[in-house]
Amino acid sequence: MKKIMMVSAGLALAALSFGLAADDDMVAKAKAEGKIVSYGIPNDWLNYEEMWNVFTKRYSVTHADTDMSSAEEIGKFLAEKNAPVADVGDVGLAFGPIGTEQGAFLPYKNKYWKEIPDWAKGADGHYAAAYYGAVAFIVNPKLVKNIPLTWHDLLRPEYKGKIAINDPRKAANAQYAVIAAAMAFGGSETNIQPGIDFFSKLQKSGNLKPIVPSLANIQKGEVAIGINWDYNGLNFRRQLKSEMDLQIRIPLDATTTGPYAPVINAFTARPNVAKLFMDFLFSDEGQILYAKGGAQPIRAKIRAKLPKEVLAQMIPTYQYKKVKPIVAWKQMPEIVKGIGDKWANEVVEQ
Repeated sequence: MKKIMMVSAGLALAALSFGLAADDDMVAKAKAEGKIVSYGIPNDWLNYEEMWNVFTKRYSVTHADTDMSSAEEIGKFLAEKNAPVADVGDVGLAFGPIGTEQGAFLPYKNKYWKEIPDWAKGADGHYAAAYYGAVAFIVNPKLVKNIPLTWHDLLRPEYKGKIAINDPRKAANAQYAVIAAAMAFGGSETNIQPGIDFFSKLQKSGNLKPIVPSLANIQKGEVAIGINWDYNGLNFRRQLKSEMDLQIRIPLDATTTGPYAPVINAFTARPNVAKLFMDFLFSDEGQILYAKGGAQPIRAKIRAKLPKEVLAQMIPTYQYKKVKPIVAWKQMPEIVKGIGDKWANEVVEQ
């Protein structure tokens, strides 16, 4: 699954109401709709537990979620179009053009649309990234003596059977991990082969373990090194602080960022509550709540408004010196397909 972690409540942000006021007519209609159903936005992903608590209480609606990957969300939206279940989802930005092309997303330009960078949104309003993170190593120091600092380090024999990653054929965070590794070995998002070659070597060496790098698996000691988002690592560390001091490391040779985009199901039966939720996520309040969960808010103006307590939880800035942002977003659907095909043929079935 794509969504696999949680953050505790803490700072009293629920009472805040930053940014533009919600439209009274939309609020009334949303309350009449009574509930909001999501795919891939569970309480234990990022800081959504607190966000859902704030949103549902404020607008007197209930919430239910089914956790799934970005690809599965799009598939379910389309499969259930004649009897829609979900109203909203949250997909890796690479899936934004894919879902748009397939007609899975309802276009809606939230109230803060103009502040979202052009690279992070679809021109017609079908999707927009709300937050992003960097590919990182999440390390259990009880099981790993020497903490890896680079992708090159992961090839060491001492890490045999200790490294876990999600399946790039389904999960966006794993696709970005392949791109990040490609960058470290001379490639890019448009030249992923060095990344595939790296993971092929990792598979052949026995270092790669076929298990999800989830909180539960880390807690059970089944994952010593997980490749995941930096904010996942931060929140895993918060939850496990009484059991282990998880180490979060941004690869110092190269890594990349991966934005995620909240989206509205094109076939939703509750469009008003869905649109209201989008406005909430992109508001000052929603953006600060994302940062509280360890993610980087998409609206640049928010960074100056982050509470000191939130900034203090972040990973040291020096670790991000070799972060290389993706620029070929229009090519990402083709790139994603290429990663999936190559993973199946060159990594899994060697």
